[in-house]
Amino acid sequence: MSNMDEVLWSLEAFQRVLDTFTDELRISFKELSQSHGNVAPYWDDIMGREYYKHWHLLEKEMRRYHDVVLPGHLEDMQQKIRHVHAYLHG
Repeated sequence: MSNMDEVLWSLEAFQRVLDTFTDELRISFKELSQSHGNVAPYWDDIMGREYYKHWHLLEKEMRRYHDVVLPGHLEDMQQKIRHVHAYLHG
């Protein structure tokens, strides 16, 4: 196996791990959002308002990751895999 074969194998393995991570993160955040929705109507005090500040920040960052950061990472990985594959296999 050549070094470039190893690079391709590593990129493809990382892509699979990234896909799994992304799926698990999406599922976890969906479950967390549902739990938040269940609790939110009952928590209207000072601590609840402090919690909401943190919740909104987390929600904003999760959406940014999903909508902006992740697509860039996925496209970069796909492009690297295509380039190495083209180098190895013409």
